[in-house]
Amino acid sequence: MKHRTLLILSSMLFLTLFALAGHRSTAPTPTLTVSCNPCAVGEAIVFQGSGYKSGAHVEISIQGPVSYTIITTVESNGNIYVDYGTSLAYDAGSYLVTASAMSGKSLTPLVSESFLVQ
Repeated sequence: MKHRTLLILSSMLFLTLFALAGHRSTAPTPTLTVSCNPCAVGEAIVFQGSGYKSGAHVEISIQGPVSYTIITTVESNGNIYVDYGTSLAYDAGSYLVTASAMSGKSLTPLVSESFLVQ
């Protein structure tokens, strides 16, 4: 009886692991691209990406010698596009831009890219 119970539990564990291993997420992985790298001081920098939840709000956090935080709404096709032209000025240096999903007051970082302004 003891061996039979152990066999049943082992079989259940194996089937559970097998089912989990075969499960693949159908949600695309979010992407984020920077229009230039390196970028010139004074150049317009565009951030865009795909694979986001339609209609969701995404925070774009740009950290470097000059930092900005931008909130954007995901388009119906799952894309984001942030272009403030030359109204945002970037000093020379290294930057990290992060796209984070917003849920209430919490942020979940999704993807980051670095770029250089020279």
